[in-house]
Amino acid sequence: MKYRSTAIAIVCCLISTISACSTVSEHHIASQFPSPTGSLIVSTYDTKSAMNDGKLTNQRMEMAIYEGKPKNAHSMLIRQGAGAEWRVDNLPSGEYYLKVFGWVDDTGKMDKSKSQVHKLSVLENEVTVVNLVLTDYAKSTAAAGGAAIGTATVLTFGFCIALVLALIAAI
Repeated sequence: MKYRSTAIAIVCCLISTISACSTVSEHHIASQFPSPTGSLIVSTYDTKSAMNDGKLTNQRMEMAIYEGKPKNAHSMLIRQGAGAEWRVDNLPSGEYYLKVFGWVDDTGKMDKSKSQVHKLSVLENEVTVVNLVLTDYAKSTAAAGGAAIGTATVLTFGFCIALVLALIAAI
């Protein structure tokens, strides 16, 4: 039973790691116009090579920026919007949370498979640039399934070896 719980925990960890945004980068650049506030620009790409080429995703991303963790009672929604790229200006310096709800597919249905929250900071006189690189859902699901099966196989094999060694030691 102890091994089964460990195996389940490892599989869940692998799945949650593989099936999320593959890259989230945050960097700050000086603002062209000095201000006691800062700005935030969020851009979303399908792949790292698309990000390097500056090609935004075609999906309509649903995102929101919060002051405070989105699930806390004291958090405040600053802006919610849709699009592959959007900007929020006049933010006081501080920590904010970007919640990516998912994207609207070609049929108009919301795909929430990538829903997650990212902590970021905004500084005065600076623009915080956040780049999100999404993994392809089918690929990440297949990879997560493969990782789960692979992990279960390795753990089962390890358990069998331990069982055989225990039997040999008992004889």
